[in-house]
Amino acid sequence: MEMRIVLVLVLLLLSSSCLKKEIPVAFERNESIQTAQVEMASNYKYQVYFNLEENRVVGRNEKTAWDCAYHLSDDGIAYLLLNSAKAMYGAAYANVTFEQLTDTSGFAQLKHKDHESGALEKTALGMLEVGSVYLIDRGVSETGAKLGFRKIEIVEINPTSIQVKFALLDNSQTQVIQLNHDPEYNAVFFHFDGGKILEIEPKKNTWDLVFTQYFITFEEEHIDYLVVGCLQNSFQTQATSVSTGFNALSFDEVQQLSLSYQLNAIGYNWKTFNGSGYLIDTEKNFTVQDQKGLYYNLRFIDFYNEQGEKGYPKFEYVQY
Repeated sequence: MEMRIVLVLVLLLLSSSCLKKEIPVAFERNESIQTAQVEMASNYKYQVYFNLEENRVVGRNEKTAWDCAYHLSDDGIAYLLLNSAKAMYGAAYANVTFEQLTDTSGFAQLKHKDHESGALEKTALGMLEVGSVYLIDRGVSETGAKLGFRKIEIVEINPTSIQVKFALLDNSQTQVIQLNHDPEYNAVFFHFDGGKILEIEPKKNTWDLVFTQYFITFEEEHIDYLVVGCLQNSFQTQATSVSTGFNALSFDEVQQLSLSYQLNAIGYNWKTFNGSGYLIDTEKNFTVQDQKGLYYNLRFIDFYNEQGEKGYPKFEYVQY
Protein backbone atom coordinates (compact mmCIF):
# COMPACT_ATOMS: atom_id res chain seq x y z
CA MET A 1 0.00 0.00 0.00
CA GLU A 2 2.77 2.40 0.96
CA MET A 3 4.57 1.54 -2.28
CA ARG A 4 1.52 2.55 -4.30
CA ILE A 5 1.24 5.92 -2.55
CA VAL A 6 4.91 6.69 -3.20
CA LEU A 7 4.50 5.75 -6.86
CA VAL A 8 1.46 8.05 -7.24
CA LEU A 9 3.32 10.97 -5.67
CA VAL A 10 6.31 10.46 -7.95
CA LEU A 11 4.05 10.42 -11.02
CA LEU A 12 2.29 13.62 -9.90
CA LEU A 13 5.59 15.40 -9.41
CA LEU A 14 6.85 14.32 -12.82
CA SER A 15 3.66 15.41 -14.60
CA SER A 16 3.59 18.81 -12.87
CA SER A 17 7.18 19.46 -13.89
CA CYS A 18 6.19 18.90 -17.53
CA LEU A 19 3.34 21.46 -17.47
CA LYS A 20 4.12 24.73 -19.28
CA LYS A 21 4.34 27.72 -17.00
CA GLU A 22 2.36 30.88 -17.92
CA ILE A 23 4.68 33.50 -19.39
CA PRO A 24 3.52 37.14 -19.07
CA VAL A 25 3.31 38.82 -22.47
CA ALA A 26 4.70 42.35 -22.46
CA PHE A 27 3.06 45.02 -24.63
CA GLU A 28 5.18 45.48 -27.73
CA ARG A 29 5.32 49.05 -28.94
CA ASN A 30 5.54 49.74 -32.65
CA GLU A 31 8.66 51.88 -32.84
CA SER A 32 8.56 52.51 -36.59
CA ILE A 33 8.00 56.16 -37.46
CA GLN A 34 5.58 56.71 -40.32
CA THR A 35 5.57 59.84 -42.48
CA ALA A 36 2.74 61.24 -44.58
CA GLN A 37 2.01 64.35 -46.61
CA VAL A 38 -1.41 65.50 -47.80
CA GLU A 39 -2.30 67.80 -50.68
CA MET A 40 -4.64 70.66 -49.83
CA ALA A 41 -3.16 72.78 -52.69
CA SER A 42 -1.71 76.27 -52.32
CA ASN A 43 -5.18 77.85 -52.21
CA TYR A 44 -6.39 75.24 -49.68
CA LYS A 45 -9.17 74.13 -51.99
CA TYR A 46 -9.23 70.52 -50.80
CA GLN A 47 -10.47 68.81 -47.66
CA VAL A 48 -8.42 65.64 -47.13
CA TYR A 49 -9.39 62.67 -44.92
CA PHE A 50 -6.65 60.49 -43.45
CA ASN A 51 -6.53 57.05 -41.81
CA LEU A 52 -3.60 56.76 -39.36
CA GLU A 53 -3.58 52.98 -38.97
CA GLU A 54 -3.41 52.48 -42.74
CA ASN A 55 -1.20 55.56 -43.31
CA ARG A 56 -3.21 56.72 -46.30
CA VAL A 57 -5.65 59.29 -47.62
CA VAL A 58 -9.15 57.79 -47.73
CA GLY A 59 -11.09 60.74 -49.16
CA ARG A 60 -10.77 64.19 -50.69
CA ASN A 61 -13.18 66.84 -51.93
CA GLU A 62 -13.14 70.47 -52.95
CA LYS A 63 -14.15 72.60 -49.99
CA THR A 64 -16.83 74.35 -52.06
CA ALA A 65 -18.50 71.04 -52.97
CA TRP A 66 -21.05 71.33 -50.16
CA ASP A 67 -22.95 73.90 -48.12
CA CYS A 68 -24.69 72.18 -45.20
CA ALA A 69 -24.88 68.76 -43.56
CA TYR A 70 -27.68 67.07 -41.65
CA HIS A 71 -26.41 65.47 -38.45
CA LEU A 72 -28.46 63.36 -36.06
CA SER A 73 -27.00 63.41 -32.56
CA ASP A 74 -26.76 60.33 -30.35
CA ASP A 75 -29.81 61.55 -28.43
CA GLY A 76 -31.87 61.92 -31.59
CA ILE A 77 -31.69 65.71 -32.08
CA ALA A 78 -31.45 67.06 -35.63
CA TYR A 79 -28.84 69.67 -36.55
CA LEU A 80 -27.76 71.40 -39.74
CA LEU A 81 -24.02 72.02 -39.84
CA LEU A 82 -22.50 74.79 -41.93
CA ASN A 83 -19.42 74.36 -44.09
CA SER A 84 -16.83 76.02 -41.89
CA ALA A 85 -14.20 75.84 -44.65
CA LYS A 86 -16.16 78.47 -46.59
CA ALA A 87 -16.59 80.89 -43.64
CA MET A 88 -20.36 80.40 -43.54
CA TYR A 89 -22.79 82.14 -41.20
CA GLY A 90 -26.40 81.47 -40.32
CA ALA A 91 -29.13 83.48 -38.60
CA ALA A 92 -32.56 82.50 -37.29
CA TYR A 93 -35.45 84.81 -38.19
CA ALA A 94 -38.43 84.70 -35.83
CA ASN A 95 -41.90 86.03 -36.61
CA VAL A 96 -41.34 85.92 -40.35
CA THR A 97 -42.42 83.38 -42.94
CA PHE A 98 -40.18 81.82 -45.54
CA GLU A 99 -41.80 83.87 -48.30
CA GLN A 100 -41.62 87.13 -46.31
CA LEU A 101 -37.85 86.94 -45.82
CA THR A 102 -36.63 88.82 -48.88
CA ASP A 103 -33.56 90.78 -47.74
CA THR A 104 -30.61 90.60 -45.36
CA SER A 105 -31.84 93.23 -42.91
CA GLY A 106 -30.62 92.43 -39.40
CA PHE A 107 -28.35 89.61 -40.53
CA ALA A 108 -25.17 91.25 -39.24
CA GLN A 109 -26.66 91.39 -35.74
CA LEU A 110 -28.25 87.93 -35.79
CA LYS A 111 -25.58 85.87 -37.50
CA HIS A 112 -23.57 83.10 -35.88
CA LYS A 113 -21.05 80.53 -37.08
CA ASP A 114 -20.57 76.94 -36.00
CA HIS A 115 -18.06 76.75 -33.17
CA GLU A 116 -14.67 75.37 -34.13
CA SER A 117 -14.79 72.74 -31.37
CA GLY A 118 -17.69 71.01 -33.11
CA ALA A 119 -19.93 71.40 -30.04
CA LEU A 120 -23.48 70.83 -31.27
CA GLU A 121 -24.95 73.24 -28.74
CA LYS A 122 -22.79 75.95 -30.32
CA THR A 123 -23.87 75.48 -33.92
CA ALA A 124 -25.13 78.54 -35.75
CA LEU A 125 -28.64 77.17 -36.26
CA GLY A 126 -28.94 75.20 -33.03
CA MET A 127 -31.50 72.45 -32.53
CA LEU A 128 -33.82 72.38 -35.52
CA GLU A 129 -37.55 72.90 -35.16
CA VAL A 130 -40.30 72.54 -37.73
CA GLY A 131 -41.20 75.91 -39.24
CA SER A 132 -37.93 77.59 -38.29
CA VAL A 133 -36.66 80.04 -40.92
CA TYR A 134 -32.97 80.85 -41.38
CA LEU A 135 -30.82 83.00 -43.61
CA ILE A 136 -27.52 81.46 -44.68
CA ASP A 137 -24.42 83.31 -45.85
CA ARG A 138 -22.71 80.74 -48.07
CA GLY A 139 -19.31 82.25 -47.39
CA VAL A 140 -16.47 82.43 -49.89
CA SER A 141 -14.76 80.26 -52.47
CA GLU A 142 -11.05 79.36 -52.44
CA THR A 143 -10.43 82.57 -54.40
CA GLY A 144 -12.31 84.71 -51.87
CA ALA A 145 -15.35 85.25 -54.11
CA LYS A 146 -18.59 85.70 -52.14
CA LEU A 147 -21.07 82.91 -52.76
CA GLY A 148 -24.24 84.76 -51.80
CA PHE A 149 -27.23 83.95 -49.59
CA ARG A 150 -29.91 81.28 -49.34
CA LYS A 151 -32.89 81.18 -47.04
CA ILE A 152 -34.09 77.88 -45.63
CA GLU A 153 -37.08 76.53 -43.76
CA ILE A 154 -37.32 73.28 -41.81
CA VAL A 155 -40.41 71.69 -43.31
CA GLU A 156 -40.46 68.36 -41.49
CA ILE A 157 -38.48 66.51 -38.82
CA ASN A 158 -38.77 62.75 -38.43
CA PRO A 159 -36.80 60.40 -36.15
CA THR A 160 -34.20 59.73 -38.87
CA SER A 161 -34.81 62.34 -41.57
CA ILE A 162 -35.64 65.99 -42.21
CA GLN A 163 -37.13 67.96 -45.08
CA VAL A 164 -35.57 71.33 -45.91
CA LYS A 165 -36.88 74.04 -48.23
CA PHE A 166 -34.49 76.66 -49.60
CA ALA A 167 -34.50 79.44 -52.17
CA LEU A 168 -32.95 82.72 -53.20
CA LEU A 169 -34.18 85.78 -51.35
CA ASP A 170 -36.55 86.66 -54.21
CA ASN A 171 -38.22 83.24 -53.74
CA SER A 172 -36.82 81.93 -57.01
CA GLN A 173 -35.11 78.54 -57.32
CA THR A 174 -37.22 77.12 -54.50
CA GLN A 175 -36.49 73.48 -53.74
CA VAL A 176 -37.48 70.94 -51.10
CA ILE A 177 -35.19 68.02 -50.34
CA GLN A 178 -35.32 65.17 -47.87
CA LEU A 179 -32.17 64.19 -45.98
CA ASN A 180 -32.08 60.67 -44.53
CA HIS A 181 -29.77 59.73 -41.68
CA ASP A 182 -27.28 56.98 -42.51
CA PRO A 183 -25.68 55.46 -39.38
CA GLU A 184 -22.51 54.62 -41.32
CA TYR A 185 -21.75 58.33 -41.83
CA ASN A 186 -21.41 61.30 -39.50
CA ALA A 187 -23.69 63.46 -41.64
CA VAL A 188 -25.59 63.82 -44.91
CA PHE A 189 -24.23 66.66 -47.06
CA PHE A 190 -25.97 68.80 -49.65
CA HIS A 191 -25.34 71.74 -51.96
CA PHE A 192 -27.79 74.58 -52.55
CA ASP A 193 -27.07 74.66 -56.27
CA GLY A 194 -29.36 72.05 -57.69
CA GLY A 195 -30.18 70.62 -54.29
CA LYS A 196 -27.61 67.87 -54.72
CA ILE A 197 -27.23 65.35 -51.89
CA LEU A 198 -23.58 64.35 -51.71
CA GLU A 199 -21.24 61.82 -50.16
CA ILE A 200 -18.48 64.08 -48.82
CA GLU A 201 -16.95 62.46 -45.76
CA PRO A 202 -15.94 58.80 -46.00
CA LYS A 203 -17.71 56.31 -43.74
CA LYS A 204 -17.17 57.42 -40.17
CA ASN A 205 -15.21 54.32 -39.12
CA THR A 206 -12.65 54.69 -41.92
CA TRP A 207 -10.87 57.95 -41.07
CA ASP A 208 -9.26 59.78 -38.17
CA LEU A 209 -8.17 63.26 -39.29
CA VAL A 210 -9.31 65.82 -41.86
CA PHE A 211 -7.00 68.54 -43.17
CA THR A 212 -9.06 71.59 -44.04
CA GLN A 213 -9.66 75.26 -43.66
CA TYR A 214 -12.06 76.06 -40.84
CA PHE A 215 -13.62 79.14 -39.27
CA ILE A 216 -12.46 80.32 -35.84
CA THR A 217 -13.05 83.31 -33.60
CA PHE A 218 -10.19 85.27 -32.06
CA GLU A 219 -12.01 86.16 -28.86
CA GLU A 220 -9.85 89.09 -27.77
CA GLU A 221 -10.01 90.82 -31.14
CA HIS A 222 -13.63 89.70 -31.81
CA ILE A 223 -12.57 88.65 -35.30
CA ASP A 224 -13.67 85.55 -37.23
CA TYR A 225 -10.94 84.11 -39.41
CA LEU A 226 -10.30 81.17 -41.74
CA VAL A 227 -7.33 79.06 -40.66
CA VAL A 228 -5.70 75.96 -42.12
CA GLY A 229 -5.39 73.03 -39.80
CA CYS A 230 -6.22 69.50 -38.77
CA LEU A 231 -9.53 68.43 -37.23
CA GLN A 232 -10.35 65.03 -35.83
CA ASN A 233 -13.25 62.74 -36.62
CA SER A 234 -16.30 63.44 -34.45
CA PHE A 235 -16.90 59.69 -34.15
CA GLN A 236 -15.13 58.14 -31.15
CA THR A 237 -11.83 59.91 -31.85
CA GLN A 238 -9.90 61.84 -29.21
CA ALA A 239 -6.74 63.92 -29.17
CA THR A 240 -4.66 66.27 -27.07
CA SER A 241 -1.41 68.19 -27.22
CA VAL A 242 1.48 66.87 -25.13
CA SER A 243 4.44 68.79 -23.74
CA THR A 244 6.98 65.96 -23.92
CA GLY A 245 9.22 65.36 -26.89
CA PHE A 246 8.15 63.38 -29.92
CA ASN A 247 7.83 59.66 -29.24
CA ALA A 248 8.91 60.19 -25.64
CA LEU A 249 5.92 58.86 -23.71
CA SER A 250 5.55 55.28 -22.58
CA PHE A 251 2.31 53.42 -23.25
CA ASP A 252 1.38 53.67 -19.56
CA GLU A 253 1.90 57.44 -19.67
CA VAL A 254 -0.21 57.77 -22.81
CA GLN A 255 -3.06 55.94 -21.14
CA GLN A 256 -3.04 58.52 -18.33
CA LEU A 257 -3.50 61.48 -20.69
CA SER A 258 -6.70 63.50 -20.62
CA LEU A 259 -7.92 63.37 -24.21
CA SER A 260 -10.53 65.60 -25.81
CA TYR A 261 -13.41 65.02 -28.22
CA GLN A 262 -13.21 68.63 -29.40
CA LEU A 263 -12.66 68.57 -33.13
CA ASN A 264 -9.89 71.19 -32.96
CA ALA A 265 -7.77 69.47 -30.30
CA ILE A 266 -4.92 69.40 -32.84
CA GLY A 267 -5.96 72.58 -34.60
CA TYR A 268 -3.82 74.98 -36.60
CA ASN A 269 -1.17 76.56 -34.38
CA TRP A 270 1.49 73.93 -35.00
CA LYS A 271 2.66 76.49 -37.56
CA THR A 272 3.20 80.26 -37.49
CA PHE A 273 3.43 82.86 -40.24
CA ASN A 274 6.57 85.01 -40.08
CA GLY A 275 5.52 87.52 -42.73
CA SER A 276 6.95 85.65 -45.68
CA GLY A 277 6.19 82.01 -45.01
CA TYR A 278 5.11 79.37 -42.53
CA LEU A 279 7.35 77.92 -39.85
CA ILE A 280 6.58 74.56 -38.25
CA ASP A 281 6.85 74.11 -34.49
CA THR A 282 8.24 70.58 -34.31
CA GLU A 283 8.17 70.79 -30.52
CA LYS A 284 4.37 70.63 -30.61
CA ASN A 285 3.33 67.02 -30.25
CA PHE A 286 -0.11 65.45 -30.21
CA THR A 287 -1.58 62.18 -29.05
CA VAL A 288 -4.54 60.74 -30.95
CA GLN A 289 -6.72 57.80 -30.00
CA ASP A 290 -8.74 56.31 -32.85
CA GLN A 291 -12.06 54.46 -32.81
CA LYS A 292 -10.28 51.12 -32.21
CA GLY A 293 -8.54 52.46 -29.13
CA LEU A 294 -5.13 52.67 -30.81
CA TYR A 295 -2.87 55.52 -29.72
CA TYR A 296 -0.60 57.61 -31.94
CA ASN A 297 2.01 60.26 -31.19
CA LEU A 298 2.12 62.83 -33.99
CA ARG A 299 3.94 66.00 -34.95
CA PHE A 300 4.10 68.20 -38.04
CA ILE A 301 7.39 68.66 -39.85
CA ASP A 302 6.55 70.70 -42.97
CA PHE A 303 3.85 72.73 -44.75
CA TYR A 304 5.41 72.85 -48.22
CA ASN A 305 5.88 70.38 -51.06
CA GLU A 306 9.17 69.84 -52.91
CA GLN A 307 8.33 72.72 -55.26
CA GLY A 308 8.01 75.11 -52.32
CA GLU A 309 4.22 75.43 -52.54
CA LYS A 310 2.31 75.88 -49.29
CA GLY A 311 -0.73 73.80 -48.47
CA TYR A 312 0.96 70.40 -48.21
CA PRO A 313 1.05 69.49 -44.50
CA LYS A 314 3.64 66.84 -43.74
CA PHE A 315 3.70 64.95 -40.46
CA GLU A 316 5.25 61.96 -38.79
CA TYR A 317 3.73 59.67 -36.20
CA VAL A 318 4.24 56.52 -34.19
CA GLN A 319 1.59 54.00 -33.20
CA TYR A 320 1.77 52.81 -29.59
